[in-house]
Amino acid sequence: MQRQVAAQAAFATPEEAMAATPFAERWSEPVRRHWLATALERRRDGSFAWRYHPPGVAETEAALLPDRWHEVVVGCRVLLVRGAESDIISPAELDRAAPWLPQPRRAELPAANHRLSQDNPVGFAALVADALADG
Repeated sequence: MQRQVAAQAAFATPEEAMAATPFAERWSEPVRRHWLATALERRRDGSFAWRYHPPGVAETEAALLPDRWHEVVVGCRVLLVRGAESDIISPAELDRAAPWLPQPRRAELPAANHRLSQDNPVGFAALVADALADG
């Protein structure tokens, strides 16, 4: 996300921003409309820009990466899922989390970056349904 926010700061139209959003072509129309309504702001010159503050995006993403799993107490099985094409959460991140969780189940969601339920909603729903069915 931080690369996208930093590299593509302004767009002539909301549609141009949507076209630059990875996997957005797979999103439902309501998700697309919501994304455009919340992620963009119109600038004085009529162009559109991300509402995100790039340094804040970078800081938030960096805060998600430190190894804090030893501080987390979980009492139930956990499904650890990462988008197979994620540029934020690596397989190593799941490796670091797994030892601290009871009976962790790992999965990689094909055709997804880090917005799992947006990028591949059918695949994400199937993963969750399978995990729930397995108890």
